[in-house]
Amino acid sequence: NTYTLWALADSDCVIVGELTKANNALSTTYMAKSWDVSIAFISPGLDPQYDADETATATLRVTNNGNIETPGNIQVGFWPGLPGESAYPFPNPPTPGTVPPLQTYGTTATPIAANGGTQDVVVSFPTGSDPGTYIARAYVIPSLSPVDDPQTNNATSTSETYNVDVKTWFQASGGDIGTKGQLNVS
Repeated sequence: NTYTLWALADSDCVIVGELTKANNALSTTYMAKSWDVSIAFISPGLDPQYDADETATATLRVTNNGNIETPGNIQVGFWPGLPGESAYPFPNPPTPGTVPPLQTYGTTATPIAANGGTQDVVVSFPTGSDPGTYIARAYVIPSLSPVDDPQTNNATSTSETYNVDVKTWFQASGGDIGTKGQLNVS
């Protein structure tokens, strides 16, 4: 981030007898050294279709947009959107120092280089046994500690949608019976 620093002498012009007031102000610009991380799903992201209780895997890319290297072990939170899951903190980050319950999460292994350096984090999770369409999201530094600036890019800008399909099989006296979806037996 670039900032402007101003210094003023006699800013209210009360010194009597000063010959030139035009030179009472001075400004200079400086660039603060900071790191700033963002996160995105690596395409193609999650598969669009999973069977019940299958393990799904997604790769997330953490990018350092700042001008200095990040510290190591930057936390990545992942919300697969399954039933009973805690609320995802998007668009607002959680209170500093607290992490909403996560389905799964990971961390970057090493510091990330400045000016566009990246590191991939792989997350895996069980899809569960409830059929439906789910939306997965990710957030880098969900605890907001350490703090980066700005935090508006700490959430994935797009979500990943995937389906869980439940197939039912049981054995009857005449052979196996299967279905894609719910099976009602009376």
